[in-house]
Amino acid sequence: MFKRMIILLVIVLGLAPAAVLAQSATSGEPYDTLIRVNGPVHVRAGETAQGVIVISDNAVIDGTVDFLVVIDGNATITGTVERQVYVVNGAVTLTESARVGEQVLLYKSEAIEEPGATVVGGVHQEWGGFNVGRGVFFGFWLSMTVAVAAAGLLFAAFGARQLRGAATAFTGQVGPTLLTALIIFIAVPAVAVLVMVTGIGIPLGLGILFFLLPALWFLGYLVAGAAVGTAIFKTRAAAVEHPYLPVLLGLLIFQVIALVPFIGGTVAFVAGLVGAGALGYRTWAAFRGTTTGQTATTATPTPMSPA
Repeated sequence: MFKRMIILLVIVLGLAPAAVLAQSATSGEPYDTLIRVNGPVHVRAGETAQGVIVISDNAVIDGTVDFLVVIDGNATITGTVERQVYVVNGAVTLTESARVGEQVLLYKSEAIEEPGATVVGGVHQEWGGFNVGRGVFFGFWLSMTVAVAAAGLLFAAFGARQLRGAATAFTGQVGPTLLTALIIFIAVPAVAVLVMVTGIGIPLGLGILFFLLPALWFLGYLVAGAAVGTAIFKTRAAAVEHPYLPVLLGLLIFQVIALVPFIGGTVAFVAGLVGAGALGYRTWAAFRGTTTGQTATTATPTPMSPA
C-alpha cells in the first residue's frame, strides 16, 4: 500500500521521469529532483542533483545529491549524499569513498558499509521499532486524519452539490481554477497587507491572513480529496447524492501521501491551494448563473387570453 501511494503521488504531480532524465549528462548543470519508477537512476561523478527518488529499481550515486530515497530496490553510493538516505525493502552499499551528511534510515532493508565510508548520523533501522518522537508524530497525524475525514463527511452531507461541483472544476476546469487560486492566495494576502499598513485595518488584515485564508485552504483540501476519490470511482460517484465514500477515500490518500518524506507536505499544501481555487471558481460561476436565470424568468411576460 505504501508503494502504491507513492506511485499515485508521482501521477498526481504529473512528473515525467524520462523528460527529467533526458538532460545532458555533460552539461554541467545540476539536476532537479530525479524521480524514476521501474527504471534505474545513475548520477555520475561530477553531476549533482537536488534529490533522487527511485521506485522498483536501483540507484547509483557517484556524484552529489541532496537526498536519496530508494523503494523496492538497491542503492550504491560512491559519491556524496548531503542529507538523509532512505531505503525501503532493499539494500544500500556504502563504498569506501561514500559520504552521507546525515543519517541512513532503513526499513526492511540492510546496509553494507565498507571501511572508509562516512555516515555522519549513523545507520539506523529508523522505522523498525517505536520511539517517543515517532509516537507523538503518529498520534498527531492520526488525530488530524480523523478530523479531516469527519470534516469531509460533513461537507458531503450538507454541501454535496457544492462539493461535487468544485471537485469537477478541480479536474475539468484547470485554467480558471488555477487563476482563482492565484487570486485567493496572492492578491488577497497582498490586499490584507496593504490594509494593515494603514494601521486602522490591522484587525481586518490579521483576520484575513490567520483565519480566512487557512479556512479556505482547509476547504480546498477537502475538495481535492473529493476530486481524487471521484476520479477513482468515476461515473459511479457522480450518481451518488452524498459522495461519502469517494470523499473519504480521496482524503485518506492525501493523508498517506503527506507521510512521504520531503514531498508529502508540499503535495498536501498545493492540493489545498488548488482545491480552494476550484471552490472559489465554482461559487462565482454558480452566482453568475443564478443571477442570469432570475433575470430571464422575470423578463418574460405571460400572455393574456382573449375575453
